[in-house]
Amino acid sequence: MTSRTAWPSLSGRTQGVGAAEAVRLMNHEKAVVIDVCEPAEFAAGHVVGARNLPVGQIEAGAKALPANK
Repeated sequence: MTSRTAWPSLSGRTQGVGAAEAVRLMNHEKAVVIDVCEPAEFAAGHVVGARNLPVGQIEAGAKALPANK
């Protein structure tokens, strides 16, 4: 597992969020972790409170993502 988010690589951004910053955002800014693993991988282990949206379904599942995060 990496200590950076996948969002920078998916969005074309160059800056990531480290593990400590991710925890801070989750605890103080109500950030939501979107786990892009396949369901079986997600079931095997994931960040507490993460939402599963497999990478192949991101565009179709965008409606399931929190709009205010």
